[in-house]
Amino acid sequence: MGRGARVLRRLAFVLAIGTSVACGQVQLPLPGATQAPPQLPLLLFADDPEFAKVLAWSRACARHGVYLHPVHNWFLSTAHDEATIDEALARTDEAFREVRDAHGAG
Repeated sequence: MGRGARVLRRLAFVLAIGTSVACGQVQLPLPGATQAPPQLPLLLFADDPEFAKVLAWSRACARHGVYLHPVHNWFLSTAHDEATIDEALARTDEAFREVRDAHGAG
């Protein structure tokens, strides 16, 4: 495995763990692992068949300066570094709280 692939795997792991922890802190359940490669993450909420929660979350993320597609895989690259991922996770924390407040926990 080349250096770029190793970097992407590590960053994808940081992003996955960070979003999972943030969801747990505000009691928003995730459906579990997706079938996508780690470099192409996608976050969907459990019990969200019409995608209302994930659409609200994506809009809230954008208000906080993080642009994530609500229902399509995201694309990580070696242009993303750990500091960028950490900053994105810090900004998405408020978006998770907004979704919880608007749609309820659990």
